[in-house]
Amino acid sequence: QDGRSVKQIIILWLENNTMEMDFTDVLARSQGLNASVLGRSQIPRLERQLDQIDQESRRVLSSKSGAAGVAGESAVRLLAEYGFETDKLERSLQSVALLDRLEPYESFDETNIDAFVRHEHEMLILGAMEENRERVLRESREADTLAMDSDWELKKKELLALKRPQAIVDEPPTEKSSSINFASPFRVAPQPRSASSSARRARVDVLYSEVVKSILQSRATPSTRRFKVAHEFEKITVEEKRGFQVEECFRVLKGIAHEDSNTPSLAEGIPPSTEMAITGVLRYLCGLFLERKLRGAIAAAPLVARRGGDPSILGDVRAYLNVIFERGIPHILEGGPTANGLPLWPQVYYLMRCGFPDAAADLAEQAKEQIEGEGGFFHHYIRQYVNSGDRRTVSSGSLGKLVQEYTVLVRRGSDPFRRVCYVLLARMDASGDDTMSLVEDDYHLLFNSIEDYLWLRLNLVREDSSGSGAASNTGKRLLLKKVQEEVLSFGSAHFDPKGDRSFQYVHVLLLSCQYKAALEYMSRSSSADLSDTAHLALAMYYYGLVDAGEAPLDEKESPRLDTLPELIWRYVKEFSRPYPREAAMYMFVFRDAILRHSLLRMLMLDTGEYDAVIGSTKPDAQGKGALDELWQYSGEPLESKNLLIASAAEAAENNGDRDAALALYTLCGEEERVSSILLHVLSAQLLGPNNDEKKKILRRAEEHKRTVQNSSGIIRDAKLERSFSTLLSLYKFFNLKEDGKFSQAWETIKQLNILPIRDDQLIQKAVEWKDGSRDLNEDVTDRIGDILVAAMECLAEMYSSERRRSRAQGGAEVRAEIKAYARVLVNFAGILQLPSDVSAKTIRIEVLMS
Repeated sequence: QDGRSVKQIIILWLENNTMEMDFTDVLARSQGLNASVLGRSQIPRLERQLDQIDQESRRVLSSKSGAAGVAGESAVRLLAEYGFETDKLERSLQSVALLDRLEPYESFDETNIDAFVRHEHEMLILGAMEENRERVLRESREADTLAMDSDWELKKKELLALKRPQAIVDEPPTEKSSSINFASPFRVAPQPRSASSSARRARVDVLYSEVVKSILQSRATPSTRRFKVAHEFEKITVEEKRGFQVEECFRVLKGIAHEDSNTPSLAEGIPPSTEMAITGVLRYLCGLFLERKLRGAIAAAPLVARRGGDPSILGDVRAYLNVIFERGIPHILEGGPTANGLPLWPQVYYLMRCGFPDAAADLAEQAKEQIEGEGGFFHHYIRQYVNSGDRRTVSSGSLGKLVQEYTVLVRRGSDPFRRVCYVLLARMDASGDDTMSLVEDDYHLLFNSIEDYLWLRLNLVREDSSGSGAASNTGKRLLLKKVQEEVLSFGSAHFDPKGDRSFQYVHVLLLSCQYKAALEYMSRSSSADLSDTAHLALAMYYYGLVDAGEAPLDEKESPRLDTLPELIWRYVKEFSRPYPREAAMYMFVFRDAILRHSLLRMLMLDTGEYDAVIGSTKPDAQGKGALDELWQYSGEPLESKNLLIASAAEAAENNGDRDAALALYTLCGEEERVSSILLHVLSAQLLGPNNDEKKKILRRAEEHKRTVQNSSGIIRDAKLERSFSTLLSLYKFFNLKEDGKFSQAWETIKQLNILPIRDDQLIQKAVEWKDGSRDLNEDVTDRIGDILVAAMECLAEMYSSERRRSRAQGGAEVRAEIKAYARVLVNFAGILQLPSDVSAKTIRIEVLMS
């Protein structure tokens, strides 16, 4: 009040109260409070100058006495326009006490240090509580999300772990039953969860497999009527509700193959020409627009459409125009020619859009006076277009006039339908700034879907340079490659952004005749159903739209599968083990013999169901395998089947799968190869323990020996047969030795006549063994050292047994004979120059006899 500053007031206050206030007590209380709250007694020093204290004091003073600011002039004017009085608003706002921080529960003076510290302590506690609350909420949300994701992943694994039902129920035969008589792989008995997706898929698979049977049968019984593969697959997708996009993919293939047209459908393996494929796609797009969009709109609003009783396509078009012009004819179409009270050019365009250019030509002819009144001759051009048939062109002279009319009269007009009609007849590239280009609004109005856009672009495509010379001479001919590049430029993310609608992008690729790209995309898509993908690929392969890749040059070489065979193998592998016969059907769809053999080899080795897949190649065999029933569809001689099985056996042998090799060689009647494998295995386990594995292979070998002995008319390797028989006898010798029957074991080795028993046989036997036996192969000769040692051990046991007998019973002559045998074998080992350990063992055994 007397004009003194805050600084001066503080100085005077300090001068008057310093002596009266004891700051030591304040410091002690602060340290105590600090220790109870923060756990430490030391208070950090906070030094302030008097100028700083003065500045803080002024800030506190201004915070209490500051006034609200005035709103800007623009804000005042804006509020006034809406009837608000800023003065009243300001007074109302000023009456509201707004705080920028939490006030203390009990007010205190600014010089009350205890109350201030207590307040700050409460603020810290509240802040910590708020931070903890936010952290708990955040962590709870994260934990909830994690739990949901974990539960979802668990459910997915449970769904993926569901196996196909195993019980088979044969269907009763029908009039169209196949000559392939094995049971269907997916016909299942009623399950408790009959309405599950797995059961529905099983039905789809069995229906698909029936079509595959029909494909094979159509090869065996050629006729003038081609088998409509895409049509059969499409019927299944409709019946089983596989999804709109899957159905449409098969319908596109129907159009490309001309299955529903008067033109004969494509033969198997013969791809269509580019023009033929485009014609088929255009026919499909026209039918799709007519049924789904035009007639769909009429059915949705029959009162507005006023369809009437006109059965022609023109009646449909006029009813559709009544629907889209329900609120009146747009001003951009006013003033132009009309037909039956409706604008002419929309009727002409939609007739062409539905695939009826002849009806469009008739309508233009009816309105020729109005067209000529505008200075045009469109009715002449479209008649030439229709009369040209599949070429869909006008003459060179007429094309020049058409382009001139478009440039002078049409392009700058307001009617988009008229512009499109002229562009369709010219068949030039309508993009960019060329002569026959459309304006940007035309695309937004008429071609805002990918189907409409591709219909326009494919109508303009001309691969050959015949027909309209003006288009080819000016270089404005649109090629299919450019349209395909446009589609690829959109990318899969445009049509399948989340990766769960893969068939939508496949559909677009098929519309642009990009078959290989469609196959590769759906084969690597995780969302595409494998059943639908595999059979869509088979339909494409059937009509030659995609190939199976290069087969291995060598029949024995492991196949490097291309996209298509890899996809089919991945599909049949799901059921190849329980149903190998049905899996073999899909291998016979492939026309290349080497690729087919490679896949069949993989099937044999993967399933192990050799009897079901192969059956037997022997003439008197009773059971028939899948190859026996399906080989007629391969076009190969029966000898090729034996070569296929032998190559599979050889592959198994090279991979170390002895059991598979034995089974396959046995099935194809290769006794010598079976003997060779068994001989090698017997030799390796000759000295092994008498476990179950050894007994099993021995039983297998004895069974094989009986089979060989009973067979007649088969040329066998005498050396192999002798070696096999000798090794079996050696097994008998070693088993008798292990059982302690040493005398019988020695008689067995004597009967084999592979060891010398007299001195006059040493040279002869040594020559036979040292230079390689002419009668025995290496699987036996490599065991000579083990045989010699075992024979010496038998003689030693026999000698010891004779010594234990009473002298009254005699036996000196027997012991001398045994020692003579042992001496001959020791000399034999020395002549053969066997390893030193063998010679040492034989000598030591002979010494023990002495």
